[in-house]
Amino acid sequence: MTDEELLERAVHAARDKFKRGKHYRWVAVMHVFAIGKTNAHHLCQRFGLDPDELVS
Repeated sequence: MTDEELLERAVHAARDKFKRGKHYRWVAVMHVFAIGKTNAHHLCQRFGLDPDELVS
């Protein structure tokens, strides 16, 4: 498995352990990877995900 594939899996599986209920996907990615909002948005979009999708 390549680094790219591992990163894609991690982005798809990201869930925010600090928030209860539903939250935006970019928030989960931001907390999981310890990055800012803009980079979290870019990671979501890079792997074909909607950063503003509500996830739980």
